[in-house]
Amino acid sequence: MDTQDDNLISVKVSSDRLEATLAIMPGIDRNYVTSDVVLAKAVAQAVQTGSALTKQISEALIAFGDYDLMELGAFQYVIAKGQASEDGQDGQFALETELAAIQQLSKKRAVQAENQSRRRRRAPGSP
Repeated sequence: MDTQDDNLISVKVSSDRLEATLAIMPGIDRNYVTSDVVLAKAVAQAVQTGSALTKQISEALIAFGDYDLMELGAFQYVIAKGQASEDGQDGQFALETELAAIQQLSKKRAVQAENQSRRRRRAPGSP
């Protein structure tokens, strides 16, 4: 890893922690800019990982592919965006698709375990 290239790419998080922006400065070796490097920079800034972030990083790298750093200057692309809570409304937690499936399976197993436990308690001859 070239330290100079590492210093020319960053993920900056807004002060309200609701937006993360990929920033790439002129002079960087374009071969250094990979999804793994961007993801590592995002994780270092405590950006929540998941399929949405991966998709945004991919889109950012596609946009960067056509971007002329020398002519246009620094490249910036929003890779994560949150939504602030509002007074009087409950916050919402949106699960990634794969996490939602795991949550549903977990709930189903908990219900099944509870039903089995009830059946055992009602079985004839149980204490």
